[in-house]
Amino acid sequence: MGSDVLAIAVEEYVKARKDLPQPSGREQIEAWAEDQKNDTDLAPGGRFLMQLFRAPDIDSTPVRISVSLAKSTLDFIDEKAKQAGYTRSGFLTAAAQAFSPQKNIG
Repeated sequence: MGSDVLAIAVEEYVKARKDLPQPSGREQIEAWAEDQKNDTDLAPGGRFLMQLFRAPDIDSTPVRISVSLAKSTLDFIDEKAKQAGYTRSGFLTAAAQAFSPQKNIG
């Protein structure tokens, strides 16, 4: 059920146009669990169990597309990409990520 909860949470973040939080490392999770244990009425020496599960899949397979842009727009994109050290595709992906509430576009 954990993966279902995660998928629903991601969907709600997207609907609210909020950035997804950065993933926590195992050490952070264990420290949080220890704090929770200390703040609750668990028996001394009690342990939290952690269940690992896969995050929802995001298909990041490159797909070739064809788009029509004004030459001046394409020149602008290429110049900005060069200044930022990106390829054209990398720049357009970064721009989409900056615009997107999901921020983890392939």
